[in-house]
Amino acid sequence: QLLSAAGTILELKVFKTGLSLYSDAKIGVYIDWDGKLHTEDDLIKDTENEIDVIFMKGITPIFISCKNGEVKDEELYKFDAVASRFGGLYVKRVLIATYIDKNPQSLKSFKQRAKDMKINLIDDVHNLTDEKFEKMIKGL
Repeated sequence: QLLSAAGTILELKVFKTGLSLYSDAKIGVYIDWDGKLHTEDDLIKDTENEIDVIFMKGITPIFISCKNGEVKDEELYKFDAVASRFGGLYVKRVLIATYIDKNPQSLKSFKQRAKDMKINLIDDVHNLTDEKFEKMIKGL
């Protein structure tokens, strides 16, 4: 299961690195929008999202989305909606990626869109040494 999903190893590295740096850390946090559990017999289906990693820095939640490869533009909107709704006014949004598979013009637009949405985009993390990776996580 660890190797079956492209971003799982990146999520684990982010989580493991942040464990000793933050007051709390969770990985694979599922969020249910209405807060009610529904059974398979219910006509209502849960609206759920997953936040890959959440750190707490004092009272500030840091929501992290980890991506490896293709990142669609709508991921930014989805991430922003979930972080805004469940992270509150002071949430920090961070998208950590290895390689964002886009042509140069699309990548430039994607980075600008992330900046405008107050999503800290950190890419090419696979090229960082462990020391630089830890420094990057510590600085979130």
